[in-house]
Amino acid sequence: MYPGAAISANRSDRLNMASSCFFIFPNILLVEFRAIRKANGFGREETLEEIQGVLARFPNCKLAFECRHGANGRLEYTSSWTRKSSVSEFYRSEVSRLLLAFNDRTQDWKSMQRLIKKTINRLQAPICPKRFCVSTASIVAFSLFCVATFNWTVNPYGQYSSSCFEPIVQDSRCEKIELFECLETAPLGLILGSSRVLKFEPVYLQTRTSQTFFNFAVNHGRPEDFLAIVRFYLDRFGCYPKTILIGVDVASLNDVVPNDARLSSEPRLFAFAKETSSRSDEFDRFSQLFSYQQLTASVRSIRNCVYPIQRNVDVQSFTADGVIQYFERQAQMEAGTYDFESALEFNQREFLSIFGQFTSPSQRRLDYLRKTVQLCKTNGSQVYLFTTVSHPRLRELLASKTRFLHVEEKALKEIEKIALDLNVKFIDFGSVESFAGDADCFVDGVHPLEPNTRRMIDRLIPRTSEASYAIQ
Repeated sequence: MYPGAAISANRSDRLNMASSCFFIFPNILLVEFRAIRKANGFGREETLEEIQGVLARFPNCKLAFECRHGANGRLEYTSSWTRKSSVSEFYRSEVSRLLLAFNDRTQDWKSMQRLIKKTINRLQAPICPKRFCVSTASIVAFSLFCVATFNWTVNPYGQYSSSCFEPIVQDSRCEKIELFECLETAPLGLILGSSRVLKFEPVYLQTRTSQTFFNFAVNHGRPEDFLAIVRFYLDRFGCYPKTILIGVDVASLNDVVPNDARLSSEPRLFAFAKETSSRSDEFDRFSQLFSYQQLTASVRSIRNCVYPIQRNVDVQSFTADGVIQYFERQAQMEAGTYDFESALEFNQREFLSIFGQFTSPSQRRLDYLRKTVQLCKTNGSQVYLFTTVSHPRLRELLASKTRFLHVEEKALKEIEKIALDLNVKFIDFGSVESFAGDADCFVDGVHPLEPNTRRMIDRLIPRTSEASYAIQ
């Protein structure tokens, strides 16, 4: 025992307060501190017995002391105590802060009392369920707000109005509108469809019909896109196209996949398709702001902006009449380095997911298709309907693992009915055999190259460009 030690009334109060403070630390597994017991401004030295008296109230605590002489000749004690329970970093920080002040010789006793009371209040606060729930909800809400703001600003999929960064996907709707608005005169013909129709050449069609064409096919083009584009054409030139080709993907006639968000985010086009967008589509578009998938895509977009990939040629672009050019893929094909198998596998995974949930054609989208055809037919347009082609290996996989053939049959019957009712020509180009196509002339599982698209055009529009109706 350190000689000359005595416990004053204030010292006893201090120890009692300390024991009360220690008593509310139920989640501490281990707290280690150096109790440098010097003349601390309270008028007396603390003894080993006093500290043991405080900590002896904890039966689960093991106390160990090491006594040595400090640099100033005074005795110094190092103490530690443990309790078997879970660790809380919050309690650790509060204990460390309290003990630091507890051993500060410049602190007077009244300040010490106030500090201990405040610490006790803070340590008791998390035990309150209401405060805990409010705090947790606030943190989660703020985190989601930050994620949504970040995704909106980066806009990696081109789904929103922000244009601060380059999207990681092609925004063909925006690009096609800009090309279309550069036209001085209205093209007599219009090509509609998804990315599977992007290789339909207006120049080749002109040799068949003696009419100028513009390829207005867009990525993931669906019937709601067709309706909006026809109305946009009318608004731009005040008339309807004389000839219109509409390529329909069977996969697009489903309600599993919502409207493409790039249609909603393009105001020049969406102004003509507002009735096609449901509340669930808009909810889905904005709910993606909080998704992990879009967050990682935003990071990729920023990384591509900061560290752009050096390429010898452009990846792809559109010609003035709307035809896509696969510069990078074409160069790889010519060099014999193109990885067709990886591209096909990507499509296989994509369409297995789509047709795994697809049981019957969407009546809503069939109505949009009928409305588009009727609008054009009523205003004197010659309409040609056709279904788009898939690579034989993709069709074979879908037929063996999904209800693809059943869904395709039902979709074809519905499209044929529209063609019969409105007296327009329709051909099913779902397989390469339907137009004597070449399975080697694909860039992947769903995008045919020019030799195949030209054969489809030859089958669809004879050189004599007659207006007779046929179902084939």
